[in-house]
Amino acid sequence: EARPFQAEKWWDKVPTEVRHKLHFYNVPISGAGGAADVLLTIGQVARPEDFVVLKLDIDTFEVERQVVEELRTNARGTNASLLVDEFFFEYHFATPNEPTLHTYWPKRTRGGTVDDALSLMHELRAKGIRAHFWI
Repeated sequence: EARPFQAEKWWDKVPTEVRHKLHFYNVPISGAGGAADVLLTIGQVARPEDFVVLKLDIDTFEVERQVVEELRTNARGTNASLLVDEFFFEYHFATPNEPTLHTYWPKRTRGGTVDDALSLMHELRAKGIRAHFWI
């Protein structure tokens, strides 16, 4: 969510023994090439020996798809797909009972079908990314 957190309060809840292993970025995510391009940041900051977990749940379908496509294809050369070990994604898709994104977003359609979601997870897993989704 694009809401500010006070860094001191956030770090207060993190055990001292793991703080050196974490990075805290409190900026709203942006799409490809934006100031807060999460995959570009991962490509610049993470090292192959790091364990990188990415959770994508920003409820902005257009930006989410840009992130997922880059993770899937590495078309922009961020190399994030080589660095992300585990990926959690709220995949928005239509069901027979709910053909729109959410009841509170009635004019926006979902991003595919359950088969599309499973296909994406399979493709990412074939690349070595432990990929999971929920709706």
